[in-house]
This record gives sequence, C-alpha cells and structure tokens, in this order.
Amino acid sequence: MCFLTQREIEFLAGLRRRWRKLYWLELARLCTENAVREVQCEAQAMFWREPAG
Repeated sequence: MCFLTQREIEFLAGLRRRWRKLYWLELARLCTENAVREVQCEAQAMFWREPAG
C-alpha cells in the first residue's frame, strides 16, 4: 500500500489543474487558428471566382 504526503497530493492536484488549463488553451488556439484559415480560404476562393454574367 502506498501513502502520499500532503505535499505530494497537492503537487498532483496542481499538475492536474495545469494540464487541464493547458489543454483548453491549446484547443482554443487551434479552433481560432482553424477559423482564421477557413476565412482565408473563403476569401481566396472569392477572389479567384469568375464574375457572374
């Protein structure tokens, strides 16, 4: 059986919180980056599209 000290428990709990925050920040960055890329692709497609008529 393994017993952790209070300091070790606090360290593990803090690590869990930090990883969760890092995960959500990275997910938000990727979503924003992806949204920007989609807008750029749409703008480029509109630029190269031939005028109707």
